[in-house]
Amino acid sequence: MVDRDPGRAWSWSVISPIPRGKGGVYLATVVDCFSKMVVGFAMADHMRAGLVTGALRAAIERWHSVECHLSFGSWGAVHL
Repeated sequence: MVDRDPGRAWSWSVISPIPRGKGGVYLATVVDCFSKMVVGFAMADHMRAGLVTGALRAAIERWHSVECHLSFGSWGAVHL
């Protein structure tokens, strides 16, 4: 997805596992489609909905924007 104006279209990035000692944590990011900049992120020890909604909340709080198109998709399995 490509947009011509910053802050108007955001996309989920892949939820990334980050190994740490016993188990690990997961990182979810929201990316601006125009600038390719990470506009929000969240980390948790699970892959439940709260992880991705936390990343979206962080983006909205940081950029004070809720009027944007949000795109997401599945890129495959995530393994630790």
